[in-house]
Amino acid sequence: MSFDYMSLKKIDLIRPIVAHKLNGDMQKSVDEPLDLRIANITDLTKNVKSFELRNDSGGELPPFTAGAHIEIALPPSLKRHYSICSDPSERNCYLIAVLRQDHGGGGSKYMHDNLRVGDRISASLPRNNFPLVGGPHRSILIAGGIGITPILPMIGELQARNAEFALHYCAKSRDEAAFIDLLEARCSANQLSTQFDGGDPRNGLNVDLLLSEYQPGVHVYCCGPSGLMQAVRTATVAWPDDAVHFEYFAPVGAGIAGSDAAAFDVVVRSRSLTLNVPADKTIVQVLREHGIEVETSCEAGTCGTCRCRYLAGQPIHNDFVLTTREKGKYVMICCARARGEPLILDL
Repeated sequence: MSFDYMSLKKIDLIRPIVAHKLNGDMQKSVDEPLDLRIANITDLTKNVKSFELRNDSGGELPPFTAGAHIEIALPPSLKRHYSICSDPSERNCYLIAVLRQDHGGGGSKYMHDNLRVGDRISASLPRNNFPLVGGPHRSILIAGGIGITPILPMIGELQARNAEFALHYCAKSRDEAAFIDLLEARCSANQLSTQFDGGDPRNGLNVDLLLSEYQPGVHVYCCGPSGLMQAVRTATVAWPDDAVHFEYFAPVGAGIAGSDAAAFDVVVRSRSLTLNVPADKTIVQVLREHGIEVETSCEAGTCGTCRCRYLAGQPIHNDFVLTTREKGKYVMICCARARGEPLILDL
């Protein structure tokens, strides 16, 4: 049975995910991948396809919350993260949407060109670096293009809470706006605003005006192309860190540059081992060279997989996941650097 987009409705408040309470075929370790079958593929726009993923039994899949993603393994050795855009109450299906990028890393091209209904894929358990904040507040949702995918399930949850929200959906044109019909059916005129800029951001959303002044109780959630994300980050520079939330599909900017590219030392606490990290290598690369395996995924500071506690040192954070508070305890070792004294890792 194919997924009915119009069945995305107001949902019950999502119960917290408690892994040890999963039962039946959901009793999987965090590291055990899910074996999923493609039940349906739909062309949402000229360049966006949705993939409906189910298990063979048609039974429930591990639960997820709005904003979550899964990691898909593709041949020969690609791993790609895709937001789950189905309703969390639809427990027997994960729906993902993939924008074809001809000049990307190859993952989206493979999915568009090679996958068919009935094919099997391996996926991680859902992870969420972009959750909705609990409690009463007003939400400003800003989505650009395929960035609508993690935002979509948030709408149902906010409606279920009777929470105030406004979605600003930006795209080049209506024809390139995935899920636009669904959004117009589900949202009131006060809840949905669309900006079709024809490919010229100057004709799009006025982020500076929208976010000109912080109001207590307002939270911003943003996902989209790098230009939009950077504009929102700049406009909210004076806002509290915990009031602005981003989901990055790819790193923004050129990454490590200038003085950040200098060599530095790290200490692996459990082994009392000091390692030098050259300017042209990451902590992860150096650890692996010395036989220390660590779990990674994106290796670009956007997924949160390689988060590591540090005990001392002055890290330079180059990730897009950690909050200001978390940066006092953790680093993303795929992209973090350090200055001064050695960075002591709790490994």
